[in-house]
Amino acid sequence: MGRSPMSLSSPGVLFKMALLVGGLVILMIVVAVVISSLGPKSSTPGLESIAERQQEIMRVATEAAAQTQNQDAKNFVANVNATVSSSQTNVIKYLSAHGTKLGGKQLNFDKNTQTDTQLTAALSANNYDGAVTQQLTSQLQTYDTLLQTTFSQSSNTALKQMLQADYAGNQLLLQQSKAVEAELGN
Repeated sequence: MGRSPMSLSSPGVLFKMALLVGGLVILMIVVAVVISSLGPKSSTPGLESIAERQQEIMRVATEAAAQTQNQDAKNFVANVNATVSSSQTNVIKYLSAHGTKLGGKQLNFDKNTQTDTQLTAALSANNYDGAVTQQLTSQLQTYDTLLQTTFSQSSNTALKQMLQADYAGNQLLLQQSKAVEAELGN
């Protein structure tokens, strides 16, 4: 007597088919995880770094507002504070709308107490305006790099437009800083 062919309804065949389908599902999950890890990076870490740098720039500018003597330096400090504050509001709103909340502790991550020490020494040496202008210029240059890096990592059109506007505003501040440094003889 010959063997009869197995039907699709036999328990052995169903088990093998279930095993094959289960293996394919697991393989698809692994492939999806690998592809997502190799895909474009999120711009969230860059935006967080931007917000942290903005916070430090505003902190220094706010403290400098009461100490600067030269009118050009005063104007520069006020422009830095207003421009960066406005930009930070937009960055925080964008992050919040995309599920990232930044608290005060995180925003103050870039706080540099050495800046305070240097500016206190400059105040004592009667060179505060030049020192704060140089300090803010250096921080604006770092901020500039963060804007460019985050812009290049982003694929979101609205985010790119926001970063481009922030970059343009920062370029104007850097131009103003050069004029103030020339005025102060730095």
